[in-house]
Amino acid sequence: MTPWAVAIAHDAEKDLDRLPRDVEDRVARAVEGWSTTEDGDIREVQNMGHATHRLRVGGWRVLLSLDSATRTATILRVLPRGSAYRP
Repeated sequence: MTPWAVAIAHDAEKDLDRLPRDVEDRVARAVEGWSTTEDGDIREVQNMGHATHRLRVGGWRVLLSLDSATRTATILRVLPRGSAYRP
C-alpha cells in the first residue's frame, strides 16, 4: 500500500501553532499513522466545502481534503470538536 503524501494548508499551520505542544504531537502522530496505514477514526463529511474527511484525535478534528488519484491529503484545519463543523 502506497502511503499518502500530506500537505498542510496555511490555515492549518496557524491552527497547529496555537495548540498546546502535547496536542500538536498527538495530532502529528495520528496523521502520520493514518497516512502510512490508513488506520484511524476517519470519516467522510458532507457539506464542508473543500473538506472531504475528518480525522478524530480525542476532542480535536483534523479536516482533510483527500485526492485519491495522487494519494495526497491536505490538512485544511485542526479545530476543537465543538467548532469543527460550524460554517
